[in-house]
Amino acid sequence: MTVGGSTTDQRYIAQDATYQAVMEKQLSDAAGRKVCVSNAGVDGHSTYGHLLAFRDLFPLIPHLKPKLFVFFVGINDADFDRGRPSEFDTSEGDGLRESIKRLRVVQLVLWAADTLGNVMQRDPAYAGHIRTSKAPAEYTETRLADDTAQRAARNAEAFRLRLRRLLADAHVYGADVLCV
Repeated sequence: MTVGGSTTDQRYIAQDATYQAVMEKQLSDAAGRKVCVSNAGVDGHSTYGHLLAFRDLFPLIPHLKPKLFVFFVGINDADFDRGRPSEFDTSEGDGLRESIKRLRVVQLVLWAADTLGNVMQRDPAYAGHIRTSKAPAEYTETRLADDTAQRAARNAEAFRLRLRRLLADAHVYGADVLCV
């Protein structure tokens, strides 16, 4: 089971081109039997959201028993000013179950669109994933803030603690872990 943010979610990639599909095929071929690679990636999730998934989402999946968790995590934790979950990591309002239902409906609609020959156009700017080219003159910062090193150290320590919790949560399932 893969866990991560948009680099794991891969919502703008054809299902058969995701790294999970490629991994599943290669592992199945090598093992001589069907191997299933599940995708638990959620666009925008940081380790805060991954921890919530282990606490609130994965227990809702009957008989969930992955042999391996692949964690492709960290980039969404790089915002060391935040120090708390973002709106992507939590499900405010209707609760996690309702968010999961809405997500499943969206996934089914996107799957149907892919199956019907990509009849739907998707907005490549979703969640800030947009191609831009900036002129050098647009980058005006010439030095880091005086407390950048301290903030980065605090963020790194907090990330380390959350990653340890994720590893422990994965081991509760009896699974091995691969960190990418």
